[in-house]
Amino acid sequence: AVMEKSRMAGVIDAGFDWNDIGSWDKFQELEGTENHDVFPADSHNNYVFSDIPVALCGVDDLIVVIKNGKALICRKGMSQKVKDARKLIEDAGKKELL
Repeated sequence: AVMEKSRMAGVIDAGFDWNDIGSWDKFQELEGTENHDVFPADSHNNYVFSDIPVALCGVDDLIVVIKNGKALICRKGMSQKVKDARKLIEDAGKKELL
């Protein structure tokens, strides 16, 4: 939106790949699934990005993000809903949780 109004912009050819990482689903595709502190018991096809050990029991197709004492858990394919959760947190007056 800002660039559309600029008369001082230019374009050059660049030799690098670009990915717009707009969801945790996409992040997993790029980052991979290796995490040594995940312990899945009868759990499959989950992605965990965590700074603490995580045990998963009988769950499939989840994205689990735990960082700095905060957690996000969603079903794969639903990580775009993070913006809806953020709005709920803000509306509840709990911005310190973000």
